[in-house]
Amino acid sequence: MQGDVLTVVHRHDALVATPWRNGGGVTREITRGSSSEGDASDAGFDWRLSLAEVSAGGPFSTFPGVDRILVLLTGDGLDLTVDGDPVPLRPPHGAHAFAGESTVHATLTGGPTTDLNVMCRRDSWTAAAELIGDAGALSLPVGAVALVHVVAGQATLESGEVLDLGDTAECHGPATLRWHGGTVVAVALEPR
Repeated sequence: MQGDVLTVVHRHDALVATPWRNGGGVTREITRGSSSEGDASDAGFDWRLSLAEVSAGGPFSTFPGVDRILVLLTGDGLDLTVDGDPVPLRPPHGAHAFAGESTVHATLTGGPTTDLNVMCRRDSWTAAAELIGDAGALSLPVGAVALVHVVAGQATLESGEVLDLGDTAECHGPATLRWHGGTVVAVALEPR
């Protein structure tokens, strides 16, 4: 980070669990961006980062017009069926990108899992996610957003702030977000 760059840290222990309507798990929203002030509905976001704790298999909710990236964080894995095609997600950190309007069904391969979910409106945003170990940097143009979620160990931001397992740093461009230590899922969101 540069001195005048604002980075918000979302601590894992402060995230609120919201049970799913089908009883198959809970969601913990980490952060979201929205051009509609005050819209906290499931559909009221331009982009969103959340954790899903999956305790039972079943269908995914649909999000028409939204692109999604799912990253397995803990557990033995998920067997997804996406529009009829099998997609296995296995440790460590199996990932898959798919359209929010796809028909998706999940089957647990063992016990419960925790997954990181990146979602963005495809008409206005693009998203990319990458697993990075030891150190990294995301350079952001104007309007872009970087999200760095710690999946193993601890990461330290250039400012010296420490991110523990499950914590997330959020930075808005123009800026460069730098960190070292741990393993993170680094998400870059850019407006179209």
